Amino acid sequence: MKHLIALCLILLFLVACGEDEAGDEGTASLSKSEAAEKLDDDELDYDPCEEYGWYDDGQCDEFCPQPDPACDDLDIDNGDDPDDNTDPDDNTDPDDNTDPDDNTDPDDNTDPAECEIDTDCAVVGCNGELCLPEGQQGGDTCVELPEYACYDDDEITTCGCNDGVCGWADTDALDQCLDEIDDDDEPCIEVEAYATNPDTGECETFPTPCDVPDGWEDSTYEDCNEDEVVGSCDNDSDCMVGGCSGQLCHHRDEDGVSTCEFLPEYACYDDDEITTCGCNDGICGWADTDALDQCLADPSDYEDDEEEEEVDDECQSSAECIVTGCSSTVCQHQNDEIFGTTCEWKEEYACYQDDQVTTCGCFEGSCGWEQTNELDQCLSGSM
Repeated sequence: MKHLIALCLILLFLVACGEDEAGDEGTASLSKSEAAEKLDDDELDYDPCEEYGWYDDGQCDEFCPQPDPACDDLDIDNGDDPDDNTDPDDNTDPDDNTDPDDNTDPDDNTDPAECEIDTDCAVVGCNGELCLPEGQQGGDTCVELPEYACYDDDEITTCGCNDGVCGWADTDALDQCLDEIDDDDEPCIEVEAYATNPDTGECETFPTPCDVPDGWEDSTYEDCNEDEVVGSCDNDSDCMVGGCSGQLCHHRDEDGVSTCEFLPEYACYDDDEITTCGCNDGICGWADTDALDQCLADPSDYEDDEEEEEVDDECQSSAECIVTGCSSTVCQHQNDEIFGTTCEWKEEYACYQDDQVTTCGCFEGSCGWEQTNELDQCLSGSM
């Protein structure tokens, strides 16, 4: 009997243990994904993370009803990825694959002229100023610039492959050559120029303005020929009126030449009641009178009214007008006596040598330079 009772108790114990194990297995069969889905659908009336010990399994389960301690260690709330090794102070765009050591301009879409040896490159361009890969043509305007001469001398630079790119060799000789080129260099006008040496005060004549040494001061024909222009005289008959506008009083043996612009004060010298040309103190010149002083102070009151009576039909067409003067600054009728002018060079004279600025022609019956806005701007810019 005792054995029977003991056997029954053992059987009851085994059955009870089997039921507990079956219940645990059934509960553990719920996966985390299934638990998360059921929690979203409010199908669970208990906390599966607490029930199954998921709060203590070291894995961050964000679906748990309560905060999972494992998630705190990963700073999920701050958006940090545990597998992200990026420096938090690095502001580099993670999607930017640019090499940080690459100094290439990101806006430069030009493909480098790749080459391996010098023979991969060739000199091209209208003036031989470009060094490009063999077979490639570079666009240029075919305007010859002074600096292009630097690329035409093998002793200065050569076209070749430099660091994988076709180009001119960067040499000291090339730098020096380019430095010596004046970007504003223009063909020099073939006209005599006068300049004074600041150290000696000596005035000299040069073939062109470009031949004047740097630092010399601009001078005039009169400055360089003072002894000849201011000639001595014995009486008034030794002197005569000259100049394009009759404003000069000079010795008969001298050339009384001048530029042909007309200034209001020139009218003062055209009236014998104001002044006369003669020999004054042994030198040819205008008589210094009170009337001359008053006229020069306000020449507008003494302008010769005869100018308004000039014949209006001096010319019929521009073909009758010609350009004269040492610096080509005079526009006159072809039948008039050629005006003599001094040969000093002034910047404003260049304005009359550009057809885009002004032209010599017949305007309102008289030969002269066309008055244009371009001429006004040129003259104002050259003063």
